[in-house]
Amino acid sequence: MIHVEDNWYIDIDKWSYTLQKYAGKKSDKNGVETDQWTDQKYYGTLNAAIMGYYGIKAKEILMKKDIELYEALKTLNEYYKTIDTKLSEIMRNNK
Repeated sequence: MIHVEDNWYIDIDKWSYTLQKYAGKKSDKNGVETDQWTDQKYYGTLNAAIMGYYGIKAKEILMKKDIELYEALKTLNEYYKTIDTKLSEIMRNNK
C-alpha cells in the first residue's frame, strides 16, 4: 500500500489500483478491529490513481467558497504548480 498524503492511500492488487481514504478502525460484535476505508475509486494504472487523487483535492479546494470562474482557474493553476513542485522534488530526491 502506498501512502499518498494525509489519510489517502493507494492499495494495489493484480487487477487495479484503489485510491481510498482511511476512516479509522471499527470493532465488530466480537471485538475484532478492522480498518475502514471510504471514497474508494478504482484505476487501471498508478498514474491514473495519482491523477484521481489530485482531481479530488482540486474539487475540495473549489468547494470551500463561492468564486468567479477566473478565480477558480487561477486557484487551480496555483494548486497544479504546487503539485509540479512536489513531484519535481520527489524525482530529484530519487536520483
